[in-house]
Amino acid sequence: AFSNLKEFNNAIVDFSKAIELNTVYANAFYQRGIARIEIGQKDIGCLDLHKAHELDLAQGAEEIKKH
Repeated sequence: AFSNLKEFNNAIVDFSKAIELNTVYANAFYQRGIARIEIGQKDIGCLDLHKAHELDLAQGAEEIKKH
């Protein structure tokens, strides 16, 4: 919900908690990566996108190419 509201810092906290609870939650890595990129943390955001891709979320690789 925070991502939709463009409250990316709060979204990052929520996605980080989701990842803490489920370390193979690819979509949480993907969404956290997008949120980090939105607040200017491009490098670390791309690391999250890479992790999402490693966990078989094809969108991760596509977003890395964009950024």
